[in-house]
Parts: sequence; C-alpha cells; structure tokens
Amino acid sequence: MDMLCVVRMPAVARGGDSMTVHAGLGADRAGKGESRGAFGLFYTSFLVSAMGDAFRLLAVNVLIFNATSGSTGARLLVVLLANLPGMLLGGLSGVIADRYDKYNVLIVSDLVRTGVGLGLAWCALDSRTVPALVLIAVGNGVGVFFNSSSFSLLPRLVSAERLPRANGFMETGQWVVQIVGPSLAAITLATGSASLAFVVDSASFVVSAVILRSLRRVLKAAPGPLPADAGPGEDEKSGGHWSDFTDGVGVVWRNKDIRALLLASYGIAFLTACTSYGLIFVVARTFALHASALGTSTR
Repeated sequence: MDMLCVVRMPAVARGGDSMTVHAGLGADRAGKGESRGAFGLFYTSFLVSAMGDAFRLLAVNVLIFNATSGSTGARLLVVLLANLPGMLLGGLSGVIADRYDKYNVLIVSDLVRTGVGLGLAWCALDSRTVPALVLIAVGNGVGVFFNSSSFSLLPRLVSAERLPRANGFMETGQWVVQIVGPSLAAITLATGSASLAFVVDSASFVVSAVILRSLRRVLKAAPGPLPADAGPGEDEKSGGHWSDFTDGVGVVWRNKDIRALLLASYGIAFLTACTSYGLIFVVARTFALHASALGTSTR
C-alpha cells in the first residue's frame, strides 16, 4: 500500500496556503474543458504507471520466491523493500516535488523504472537474485518520487472546485489498479514467464512517459495561465532541501492529527506486510499452487 508522505509545507507553517495558490492557476481553463482534457491525459498516465508498479510487485514476489526456493529470509527482504521506501523517502520526495520540474521528475521516474523492468527481465532468465533485489529497491524508491510529484502536480491541472473530486479519482484508481495489476501479472506468469511479465511492466512505463510528454506539449500549445512546466512557485523557493525537509517534519510533529494519521498508516502498512509475507507460503505450500496464484488471492 502507499505510505503517507511527509511533504514540505513551510507556507502552511507561516500562515500561507500553497495548495490554494496552485489550484487557482487552472481555474480559467476549467470552463473551456481544457482542464478536463489535461487531467484526462495525466490520469491515464498515472493509471498506466500504477499498473506497471502493481504488475511488477507480483512478478518480483514470484521471481524471488522461486529463485530462492522459498527462502524465508529472502521473502522478508522483499517485503521490507516494498514498504521501507515510502517510510524513508516520503519526506525527501515531497521536497523534490516542490523544488523541481514535476514533469521531469515523472518522466525520469518512468524511464528509470523502464530500465528496472528490463533489468529484472534479464535477472529472471537465470535466477540472478542479488541484482534483482538491488533493482527492486531502486524501482520501489523511484516510485515514491513519482507518486509525490503526481499528487503535487494535480492542483495545477484542475480548478480548486474540482480538486477534491480529482483526488478521489486518483486514490480510487490506485486501489483498482492494485486489484487488476496482480491479476494480469498472474495470468502472464502462468501462461508465459517472469521475463515476459517484466517486459510488459517496462512497456507500461514507456507508455506513461509518452503520455506525459504529450500532455506537456498540449499545455504549452494552449493559451492561458496554466503553467506547462510545473516548476516551483515563488512560495516554494526556500532555504534548501534540508530546510524544506525539516519544515515538513516540524509540521507533522506539531500537529497531533497529522502525526496520528502518519503513525496509523505505518501500522496498517506493517500489518499488510505481515499478511503479504506469509500468504505466498500458504499459496505455494499449503495449497500446492503455483506461486503466481498469489496474484488472485491478495485482494
């Protein structure tokens, strides 16, 4: 599951509201349908990329489980690599989303994960476990930056009035993809191979990157105030990366509601990880099914 990220919020701490400023930038286009078109392209890219993540998640679980003959230690490492990046990189990913061009972050993230998928396809050919684990860590870490920049870009694509609905679409889409993705991966693994599954995974990120490039061209070609580059705003230029990070942590630390929500999300992630850890052993050993059956039993 996705972890709640500690995003930099110095404007909030000083009494400003950066979200309101950003959301207003797309308001003039909402009536013309341009905002809806931009969000449609962006949402498609987001879903395709999320599908790639969900697809890779199952393929990785099956690859490492089979390559290590069901090693409990290797299984634990895979589960940790799936959950720790969100905890460790959430704050930094929020800083990067604020300070750098969001389209570049998104496109580079997709391209890096394309390379990760192809690398995992190579690992699957000869059960190369150690390189696969390194690639898993890289892919999951980059995914944290993609998600933070995605939600950070959203207020620039829709008006303030449509922002709650757009956020709802994003969250709902993520959960739907986490059901569909592993199921499709299970079919691919059962009828093809792990290498094929990782190639399909890579292709999804290429499609996402192409859509993002198209979105940028559409926004640059259209008149109006909506910023095509989605770089940092004036309120987002501060003293540095570390200052931004500590500002965000300070907001979380001082607000008991945010702090409680963050801790609760970590607790839920831990329990989910425990279930994920043991489920593949139940599928493969108790029911004597192929490990890919995990994809139809996890949701």
